[in-house]
Amino acid sequence: MPVEVLVLLRQAPYDPSSGGARSIHSIGRLLARIRSANNIPTYRVRFLGTTATDAGLSTDDGTMLIRQAGFAPRTTELPDGRLFHFEDDGVQCTLLGTGGRCDALTKDQHTAVDRALETLIADRPPDIVLTFGASPAESLRRKRLHDLGAVVVFAVCNWGYLHAPPDFFTPNWGIDAVLFASEFHRREYAKHVPLPAWTNVRTTPLIEEHVVATTTVEPRAVVFVNPTADKGVLIFVRLADELAKRRPDIPLLVVESRGTMGSLWAAAHAACIDLSRHPRLRVIPSLPLPRDVFARTKILLMPRSGPSPPAAWLAKRCSTAFLRSFPIAAACPENAAAPVS
Repeated sequence: MPVEVLVLLRQAPYDPSSGGARSIHSIGRLLARIRSANNIPTYRVRFLGTTATDAGLSTDDGTMLIRQAGFAPRTTELPDGRLFHFEDDGVQCTLLGTGGRCDALTKDQHTAVDRALETLIADRPPDIVLTFGASPAESLRRKRLHDLGAVVVFAVCNWGYLHAPPDFFTPNWGIDAVLFASEFHRREYAKHVPLPAWTNVRTTPLIEEHVVATTTVEPRAVVFVNPTADKGVLIFVRLADELAKRRPDIPLLVVESRGTMGSLWAAAHAACIDLSRHPRLRVIPSLPLPRDVFARTKILLMPRSGPSPPAAWLAKRCSTAFLRSFPIAAACPENAAAPVS
């Protein structure tokens, strides 16, 4: 009998605005592909979440974004909504149709997710749960599954839990093990929060070829994704201003995510810079897959004005650049900008 794995998030697995959600779902897909010597699946992987995204990209219940991601789901109608069901590379996905931002789910929507969870585990509770998130509803779900005997693996994808309660990474909060993005990431967390005996590190970035590779390549632009303060929007604004003066022929492409055209123009206004002077600056909505961005990328900009990210943050993008054969210009607060090839 295969090991039962449940990937449990409050958002969509294909969320274009969440690298964490995509990365964790990639782990589920990789597990679903593993076969025994007799070609029997080693793991049965299911995903439960919603159609919400970090950036609130859906204006409907999530139907359009699901179809943009390449899925044709079947639906189950509920008294207060609808469930979408589809298979993604061996992973059986069930999503509550919420749309909107995942940090703005209503009490009724959380209750609907809880009911869907109970239905999902009625025949067989999971052996392993892979998840992240610290909201009360997410913590209660983890604790419920932990009490049923599941090993709950909590994936730390950012710095959002540095100031968590001292016992956060324990069974008191429904957590048995912690998965970090890098050894540096793990060491920094250990300075602030007690960690469980079992921790591990994703030693290599998870990059699936179909997510980043494309046969239609038009690498023309200098690309900047997610124009927010912590991603370095002010650095980009300054660069765009200089290019408008010196090389107005170079196309600049900004891809919205949590940061939008509004945040880009607000940053420019704060810096007293008129971006309209650059004749080849374009802003486009978030795209379903990274390959849709990379197909347009000549140079990928990754300035950053917040705390230094985990080592895997840069490693994943550098590895992607290697696969796609374009350079990266990256900068962290304590480092000068340096092209990486």
